[in-house]
Amino acid sequence: MSARFDCADAAARTEGLAAAALALRTGLLVVLPTDTVYGVGADAFHPAGVISLLAAKGRGRDMPPPVLVGNRPRGHVR
Repeated sequence: MSARFDCADAAARTEGLAAAALALRTGLLVVLPTDTVYGVGADAFHPAGVISLLAAKGRGRDMPPPVLVGNRPRGHVR
């Protein structure tokens, strides 16, 4: 199942973000618009999501995608 949400509309954006978060938590992929292209994303800590992302991009584990992290968890030691 796929859904589209008009992020220019505040209510639709809120609904879309909730739907995307649920999809990621369950190992599904989401499409993310950027300033130039669309990206495909998965939860990097959900094995099924990572496998689906690698398959969608035609990659193996020898060519992993980048992982973007919004912030460092509390208590993290370098």
